Amino acid sequence: MFALQPISLSADRKTLTIRLYWEPGSPHGRFDPVDILKSAGSSRDLDQADGNRLPTDGGGNASSAAQLIKSGYTFVFQTTDPNTHPLPSFELLEMQWYLQRIV
Repeated sequence: MFALQPISLSADRKTLTIRLYWEPGSPHGRFDPVDILKSAGSSRDLDQADGNRLPTDGGGNASSAAQLIKSGYTFVFQTTDPNTHPLPSFELLEMQWYLQRIV
């Protein structure tokens, strides 16, 4: 449904930045032939994939309406102590990113 692209990990390992990209379903069946020379569809400005979506909390303000998270949305994960509460592995996220893009 989506892929997470790791962007950066701070030198002190306390801040990890990633981007979410929606991965639209393919128009072909599981056993259909696929032309590998044809470019995959773009996920630019997508706010869902196959009916799945992620709404924001409206910025924490009760009067703000929730909006849907679009492809390219940046998340920042932080920890106060990377030894007792480590962030996800940048290297594993990067491998996941490439594998998701291939699929």
